Amino acid sequence: MSGADDPLPALLRRGRGRLAEAWASAERARRPGAAERDDGAELSRVLDAIATRLEGGGEAEGGADEALGTRRLLSGAPLAALVDEYATLRRVVTRAVTEAALEVGADGLERLHAAIDASLGRAAAAHAAGADAARDRIVGVVSHDLRNPLNAVLLGAQALAQLPARPEPERRLLARVTNAASRALRMIGDLLDYSKASSGGGIPVRPRRGDLVAVVEQAVDEMRQAFPERAVRLDAPSGPVEGDWDEDRLAQVVGNLVRNALQYSVESTAVTARVLADGAAAAIEVHNEGEPIDPGLLPHLFEPFRRGGGHGPAGSVGLGLYIAHEIVRAHGGAIEVRSTEREGTTVRVRLPR
Repeated sequence: MSGADDPLPALLRRGRGRLAEAWASAERARRPGAAERDDGAELSRVLDAIATRLEGGGEAEGGADEALGTRRLLSGAPLAALVDEYATLRRVVTRAVTEAALEVGADGLERLHAAIDASLGRAAAAHAAGADAARDRIVGVVSHDLRNPLNAVLLGAQALAQLPARPEPERRLLARVTNAASRALRMIGDLLDYSKASSGGGIPVRPRRGDLVAVVEQAVDEMRQAFPERAVRLDAPSGPVEGDWDEDRLAQVVGNLVRNALQYSVESTAVTARVLADGAAAAIEVHNEGEPIDPGLLPHLFEPFRRGGGHGPAGSVGLGLYIAHEIVRAHGGAIEVRSTEREGTTVRVRLPR
């Protein structure tokens, strides 16, 4: 049926005020808290946008669907409530078609529901994007504000630990304070990096000529100090592997990968970090033994707030692998995971030199 002959857009346009009121009334009955909203004009614009789609005119100007999604977010309504609201709209419009005895057939009803689905999709996308942006702003601001007082706690504990003749119980207490503050600062650093990466600018890197072996060796030494009870091995060429990279950021990658391997492997097993050189590229591998990663998790392993085993260890916010991935990507490299019961788990980072 052509747009000119289609009775559905005409029904929505002629009766949009009545339909919008029926939609709002049904929502007020379903959710009493919605009674305070004055949605008539906004809901009418959404109905008009749906009519435009039915006419084959594409997306209506003005973003009525997105505006509704954003307004619901600002009012505190969760995404599920927005989906339910569109279910109410679907019932109201379908009832109006039935009462008007329109002969639209199955194809017409299918097009009507597709247009409503499109409206819901755009409203839900706006709601989700707004929620993500708000979360990222909160994460960035709170993390930044927490870093300074935690630095003061860490420096104070370290200074007290250096004073002579401290009783052993006090030294143990100061060591616990130092370790806890260090973990908190690391998590804050991860959250700040996440905030930078998710804002669209990526994690900044400042490449310069350097030796990858020295970078990995330093990171492994730091992990050995942080996990003295575990065996962390280094397998690297005897000579330098030079290239252009941000050494501090790559040390962060190695630290995140080794820490993750230690946290998800059996304590009696070793974790191995390797440095490999191959012409114009270099590679870092981190291997651990133990239970393989669930194949269903592998495609999502480098997403934010994901954890390899589904239950994260203490002192983790589930950002280590995501940040490692973003740093490698900023270097023009790639990162991948192999995980089998026989071979264990290996994370491989490939970097251009």
